[in-house]
Amino acid sequence: MVEKTRTQPIGQPATTGAGQLSPQLVLVLNCAAPLEPSVRILLDAFQEVTVGRGAQRGFVVERQRGKQHLRVTLPDDCVSTRHARFYRAKCGWWCEDEGSKNGTFLDRTRLTKASLSDQSLLEIGNSSFLFRLAEVHDVREIVRDQDLSPPSPRLATFGGALAAQFSRLEAVARSTVPLLLLGETGTGKGVVAKALHELSGRGPFVAVHLATIPDNLLSSELFGHRKGAFSGATGDHEGLVRAAHGGTLFLDELGDLPMSAQTSLLRVLQDREVLPLGATRPVPVDVRVVAATHRNLAMAIQQRSFRADLLARIEGVTLTLPSLAQRREDIGLLLRDIIRHESATPNEVKLTTLAARALLSYDWPLNIRELEKAIAAAIPLARGKALDTADLPAPVRRSLAEARVADEASPRSTSRASAFDPRDRMALEALLRDHGGNVAASARAIQKEVLFLRRWIARHGIDLAALRSARR
Repeated sequence: MVEKTRTQPIGQPATTGAGQLSPQLVLVLNCAAPLEPSVRILLDAFQEVTVGRGAQRGFVVERQRGKQHLRVTLPDDCVSTRHARFYRAKCGWWCEDEGSKNGTFLDRTRLTKASLSDQSLLEIGNSSFLFRLAEVHDVREIVRDQDLSPPSPRLATFGGALAAQFSRLEAVARSTVPLLLLGETGTGKGVVAKALHELSGRGPFVAVHLATIPDNLLSSELFGHRKGAFSGATGDHEGLVRAAHGGTLFLDELGDLPMSAQTSLLRVLQDREVLPLGATRPVPVDVRVVAATHRNLAMAIQQRSFRADLLARIEGVTLTLPSLAQRREDIGLLLRDIIRHESATPNEVKLTTLAARALLSYDWPLNIRELEKAIAAAIPLARGKALDTADLPAPVRRSLAEARVADEASPRSTSRASAFDPRDRMALEALLRDHGGNVAASARAIQKEVLFLRRWIARHGIDLAALRSARR
């Protein structure tokens, strides 16, 4: 007898703790409807997860012979009724295609059956799944992004370790404990700083990018000056520290702060007062300092370019933000926010399957900031059509092309037929071009029926006449 349970998030007793890795399957993105919520499935709760076409998207838990199974349905014509299944084995989790028409793809290659490793990217129809072996913060079996309860909407994440770090912010938000944010450029340190400030309920938020202020002006800009303190000081200037009185002072790129200014900042943190240039008496200040850097401050201390006592004062609470490549499961969350912000008609934005593959496969060396700029440019370039790889920046396109070459050279790709992805417009055009636009010959080359190939040619809107004339 099959017992169907609720499809909303279900509480699941778990022993997952910090440092313990659990298998998870995240439905990151539906490229045909990118505003659809992402969903994280905690696989510890299930023996098997099946994916197939249904009238609507659903996640139905079934109990069979004392074990829980999950049935995922997707309203997608590219998905077969019985498309793929994920199942637990002694050596970990596996994915098996169940004879689907359009195939299941693992890391860009069509699979029959394969074992999964951390960050395995799977494509089923228009949906992209990511397999993760990672820490868990929310132990519910099924969690959609709208079910997440971050301290701030800007801090939503499916990453267990990152969510645990963010939860610490809420605990210290209303204190004056300084915060140190570490991580690569573009990982969202400024977003975290602003979110903490909003949670604090304090006064003004003053952000200072230290690397952009010339050294000879830095002390004056930060700590202020009196009239006549130096040539050109024609009046009093309160400085950015005093401007943040009662609120939060965000010092971005703290590692670039000169040693001379570090001494004055130490005084602000230690004595809660600031001495403007040319003044004889310090001015009391009430500021909460949040600092961020991508530099290794411990190494800077060894090199005597950063004060150890300043680091001791400023690292009251330290958060390290992962790179975007380490949190691919959140790309769907981030993409939705970017689309809503950048598009006048966000509900009409779509992506091709190849564009979705590019976004999820690329390493994003400049992290969230690079993703934001890529999508902001791609939306107008798409001109109302589905956002495609041609609309993405050259490094993203180049990365996808290099991956395709590597796949074709890999022993895993035993034939062109097994490696061919009909959703890849460029690959399909190349195939047709190789055979002079002859659909029958192209179909034979990849061991497919002519009707199958014609369906994808029509879907991509490929001009066969133009390909044939180019051959002549």
